[in-house]
Amino acid sequence: MTRVSSIEEFLQRIFAINAKKKNHFSIFFRGESQDYKNTKCQPPVFRDNKSIENEHNLFYDFISNNPDAFNKTKLTIEKLTLMQHYGLPTRLLDLSQNALTALYMACENELNNEGVVYIFLIPCNLVKHYYSDTISVLSNLSKRAKFNFPKDHAYSKEKFNTHEDIQFLLHDIKDEKPYFKDEIVPEHLYSVQCVIPLMNNRRIIQQQGAFLIFGNDKEDKFKNASFKNSGIELIPIYIHKKSEIIKNLELMGINKAFIYPDMEKIANYLINKYTK
Repeated sequence: MTRVSSIEEFLQRIFAINAKKKNHFSIFFRGESQDYKNTKCQPPVFRDNKSIENEHNLFYDFISNNPDAFNKTKLTIEKLTLMQHYGLPTRLLDLSQNALTALYMACENELNNEGVVYIFLIPCNLVKHYYSDTISVLSNLSKRAKFNFPKDHAYSKEKFNTHEDIQFLLHDIKDEKPYFKDEIVPEHLYSVQCVIPLMNNRRIIQQQGAFLIFGNDKEDKFKNASFKNSGIELIPIYIHKKSEIIKNLELMGINKAFIYPDMEKIANYLINKYTK
């Protein structure tokens, strides 16, 4: 695929993709500073078996060590969003609703590698808000140790929901949503959904953030569910133009301090701006 060398070329490609998009699809973006091959567009916790095996330990130990940070979070998806923000491996994959944010992320690091922007065309019925019951089902998988899915093809829907592991999962969901029915749709456990998060921190707001949340593979609990009915397009960024693109994005107000509005990142940005 032809590499782009400027913001103008990049936007032309985005406009062309958007023009072909069907009305019942939404468009999201993800920038990566290089092509990560086997782990590209894969949620962090599924990138090695140790992480997914200890997902529940990562979840609970992080809260145990940072209780004050979670005082105002009720839903598990809110907790996962905060964990993702601080770099803990989760079953979330960061997306943006802003193409230029993704372009910045594709160019900011690894200047010796080709950057990549992925365009996700996601059916609107798979785009959920943070309070969705489907999102509660998927996010609460993070709490379960050694979760073994019952084979739904061997179970009626009623029997599926009486399985011991499903009962534990229902218990966790009801802890955040007492009104939740005692019934999980089996297909939701193996799905990938797009989440529009609660816009409650500056980074999510300024990045116009969103997430993909991944269920587990139907046959292998150590693997993530795969995309279905979603188109993914790829725009490679020419290696030797990354620095120039970053400089031009700066003129549009898109820089490290804007993308990462944490005090430490802003300080680093200002040091580089005025002393390097």
